[in-house]
Amino acid sequence: MDNPESPRSGPLPDLAAAADAEWAQYTAWLDREAAAGREPEPWAPDEWEPWDPEPDEPDFSGSAPAGSALAGPAPAGPGRSLFAQDEAADVLPPCPFLGALTGQAAAGAAGLSDSEIVGALRATQWQIAREQYKQVLLAAELGRRCQAAFQDALARGVPAGCAAGGFPGEELAAELVITRGEAGHLIDDAIDLTSRLPKTLAGMAAGLIDAGKAGWIAFYTRSLNPAGTAQADEVLAADAPDLRVEQLARKADALEKKLNPEGARARRERAKRDGQRVEARREASGNASLAGRELETADVLASKAYLDAVAASLREGGVPGSLDRLRALVLTDLTQGRDPLARVNPVPASPPSVPEPAPPEHPGATRHAAQDGGPAGNPGERAGRPGGPAPVPALVNLIIPAGTLLGLSAAPAQAGAWGPLDADEARAVVTGAAAHPRTRW
Repeated sequence: MDNPESPRSGPLPDLAAAADAEWAQYTAWLDREAAAGREPEPWAPDEWEPWDPEPDEPDFSGSAPAGSALAGPAPAGPGRSLFAQDEAADVLPPCPFLGALTGQAAAGAAGLSDSEIVGALRATQWQIAREQYKQVLLAAELGRRCQAAFQDALARGVPAGCAAGGFPGEELAAELVITRGEAGHLIDDAIDLTSRLPKTLAGMAAGLIDAGKAGWIAFYTRSLNPAGTAQADEVLAADAPDLRVEQLARKADALEKKLNPEGARARRERAKRDGQRVEARREASGNASLAGRELETADVLASKAYLDAVAASLREGGVPGSLDRLRALVLTDLTQGRDPLARVNPVPASPPSVPEPAPPEHPGATRHAAQDGGPAGNPGERAGRPGGPAPVPALVNLIIPAGTLLGLSAAPAQAGAWGPLDADEARAVVTGAAAHPRTRW
């Protein structure tokens, strides 16, 4: 749905040609100035533009004309409110003119109203997206040249490891001082955007879609056929300006699962096969993180529920700390062979308020509290049948079509904040949830 407060919502305007023409005129003027031996200035001082202040009005920096009694930041007024909501600069397309205006606004930020500051910030976003559009065009051309050189070398019998153009990501990474992965993504996304996603590319040219959003659109449309790609491109490019990056990624994921469930499943299985791992990395704070990557969704839900339950037991037992900190303690204890329940303070002898469960099936197992504070059973109850999904208390909203549940459809499901699940993942989660006594239907 379009945002009525945003003049840049709705169908994508065809602004790329106009901006390119303006830029061509500007660069031609710079060339003429340089050829004449003159030091070019962005704008001639004797040329008045519509956004320039009148002689008796303060400029964008908030300064007043000589002899003026005004002091301090200038109040908002007709001569300097170009970045206020719905004013002239608020609807300008990305172009050198808008760049000059944002430069003036940044230089005189202290003299701008809150509305003007926000408007200038939005304008810089549009300018950044426009610059990223230029990066896409350049990276796509580089990628195509490298690909052509590589194919030509292979045709001449050069081994693949020695063929020219075989490592464009490594070459670009060295020049741009970025990682090889970032360079590879830049080239791959650029080729996709220029060859398969014209609507998204037009959105970048108009300053409405940045590289982060365009990258997710490219990623989730690679498995689609031309007709599906065109449909997804039109839908996602229209919605992208009004969505955050994570919202757009989730929408693109769900759309891919609807248009090509087999392709989405194949990518998920390939990632699980080739990328399943445990990662340990340094946090920006100087601490570290430990994570399992590319795991089964049902297994992650079950593991998270187990950590939640043990952490709740530690809190009830008097261990200090927030639930997040207690979950981290449980994780480190379990992965280092320690029993996290050994941290619980001794409980004074008193009649239990609820009946104790049956003896645990293995040492260290005991009753845990659920996420909502109720009894959770023991870890043995979560073991599940061999080879099947682990029982998990379904405390998330799981929306699954009946046909998908019965195996008659491949329509995706929605698992609360976890996002869209394909048919196989959804059935695995339902199977695990059905095996747990605390699942709420």
